[in-house]
Amino acid sequence: MANTGIGKLRALVIFGLVAGVVAWVATWHDEFTVTTEMSVARGAEEVYRLIADLRNHKKYHQYVPKETELLHSGTTDDGIEVRTFRTRELVPLPFGFHIPITFDATTKLTKPNRELVIELAVIGGTKGTSTWTLAANKGTAGAAVGTLVREEFTLECMWITCSFVEEKARTSHAELFRNMKNDLDGTGEV
Repeated sequence: MANTGIGKLRALVIFGLVAGVVAWVATWHDEFTVTTEMSVARGAEEVYRLIADLRNHKKYHQYVPKETELLHSGTTDDGIEVRTFRTRELVPLPFGFHIPITFDATTKLTKPNRELVIELAVIGGTKGTSTWTLAANKGTAGAAVGTLVREEFTLECMWITCSFVEEKARTSHAELFRNMKNDLDGTGEV
């Protein structure tokens, strides 16, 4: 009889160790970067102003964000304008489910009309940086004919969810750029 109790205890210990290792591995973090570009027939100042106010982004995403509000705006000692937004969005899950999340995003207007950086921290250690750069798009005669916009979106998340999140990020950022370009160029519905 005593062997049965020890056998069950041994099985529980082994199961506990395996479950602990699986849980530990599941929380490892991984990182991915999504790079997106577009050329628009508008000046950098207008495009920069549109991108810098995250409240405008909900017009261009199918699901992100649902609501964005400006919490704070100020200037650092270095003279960089910083804006903090609270964003509420619905993240799509498999089988048509969604998970509502709320997070703060800080926009740093690092180089007016040329670069801005958006930092966000979501949940469970998921954090990211979105760096937008704008440059004059030169025509064949060398004159500026618009703006080349490039975004590098880097996100760190749990590796177990990273490939799913990366696919959603690629899709949503491609959609963001397509809709933003259509709106700025006046070539289609958003």
